[in-house]
Amino acid sequence: MAAIPLFVPGGHRRRHYPTRKTFERLPDHEIRRHCGLPAWGARELIELYEPLQGRTTSSIPLDTKILAFLSQLRSGSFQWMVGGDCGIAQSSCSRIIQACCNQTLQFAPDVIDIPRSVAAQNKIKQEFYGIARIPNILGVVDGTHVPILSPTENEPSFVNRKQFHSINCQIVATRDYQILDVVAKWPGSVHDSYIWQNSSVRDRLYSGEFGSSIFIGKY
Repeated sequence: MAAIPLFVPGGHRRRHYPTRKTFERLPDHEIRRHCGLPAWGARELIELYEPLQGRTTSSIPLDTKILAFLSQLRSGSFQWMVGGDCGIAQSSCSRIIQACCNQTLQFAPDVIDIPRSVAAQNKIKQEFYGIARIPNILGVVDGTHVPILSPTENEPSFVNRKQFHSINCQIVATRDYQILDVVAKWPGSVHDSYIWQNSSVRDRLYSGEFGSSIFIGKY
């Protein structure tokens, strides 16, 4: 929401700035509504985005920036709507989203990865075993279509089987929804099985890196 000029007697003009939303001012259910995450999970992200505190609209609190960024990812709404909901201008919202995307790319390789230690892998396997009594499951694999605007190049390949434009993303996750691997480069018309056949996690599996571990999925 942009600042609203207010005219007062005497010809003076003052600006009204909306109240910015922060994690401290929001109840847990409201944080989940904005971010799609439990409140404790959203708050844990503050440390990862700490480098943005002194950059990019430095007057805006860091948790307000994270709130706007996650709200955009969750809703896919217009920036002026996300900004207005969080108490910031559309122009600031745009810069914040770009900065948060860049920062995410910096720490993502350290956060999204299949654990290499035997102990960490065994913990994941035990959690899966507790559900279906199937041993050695290191992750579940599935695809999800992320809607996009119609691209100007190679447009037909981005039309998926449900007839809308998308990127077909492959995700490997644990029982508690921790993301271990993401492939987000294939257009919507590409089948899930093709993405798996050409993924690095499959190559790592067949090279023996994960021992007797298996990944399960439905194609």
